[in-house]
Amino acid sequence: MQGLFARHVSTDAFPAPLKANESILSNHELHLANLLVELGQTHLFEKWDPPGTHDAEKHAFFAQVDELNNAYGSGGLAGYIANAKGLLKAAAEGQNPLEGWRPEVPQGVVLEPVTPAYERYETQGLLEVGACGFVLVAGGLGERLGYNGIKVELPTQTITHVSYLELYCRQILTMQGKYAAPGYLVPLAIMVSDDTATKTQELLDKHAYFGLERSQVTLMKQGKVPALTNNNAEIAAASTYVIDGEWASSSGSSSGGGCEECGRTPYPPF
Repeated sequence: MQGLFARHVSTDAFPAPLKANESILSNHELHLANLLVELGQTHLFEKWDPPGTHDAEKHAFFAQVDELNNAYGSGGLAGYIANAKGLLKAAAEGQNPLEGWRPEVPQGVVLEPVTPAYERYETQGLLEVGACGFVLVAGGLGERLGYNGIKVELPTQTITHVSYLELYCRQILTMQGKYAAPGYLVPLAIMVSDDTATKTQELLDKHAYFGLERSQVTLMKQGKVPALTNNNAEIAAASTYVIDGEWASSSGSSSGGGCEECGRTPYPPF
């Protein structure tokens, strides 16, 4: 992104608190500031201190802005704000995004466990499972369950206390041993976030990947987009020098919806 910010930037439109800090900002930071001003985000600078006070936090602020701008693939922050304004406007006007669509019951097969049909389909599926890869969505903590750790560390039952992550790894090992070609390692991709990345890696390291090879496990880190406060798509501030973010893919989908896109940029290996 540095190449995009090579030209001189005018600071004439900067709000007073931001303009007062012009001298401490790099050229790259000034362009990021100008981007925010052009996007109508001047409220983010309203409480900024004069130069010499919290300067490190100001540079960290622009580092966060730069990360958010690079993370959103469809036009950076400008594309994100434009997309958000369009969606917010449509929602305010009561527009139905599915207008003109006709719902239909899809054709399919209803399978009842322990029936001949179920066993026949299962047999066919097991012939392919050894060539599959598996994705585990593990970007959130277990706070809603009254647990402050990562959800994949929770026990699946209270007798052996086998964690969900261990159970998943055991299942993959079993399918790999029975159905995969000799020497083939069935891959496991785990989508993590800032909240869960370190703890997930520590859990894997502590238990030697629960029998899996280190090379067959990939951690993919979810990116963030700025949280918005109103229908004008004003970016929310967690504090004076920190933008409030929410987990999402660059397409704007949250939680597990970003798996496919997240997989294009694996988390740096430890």
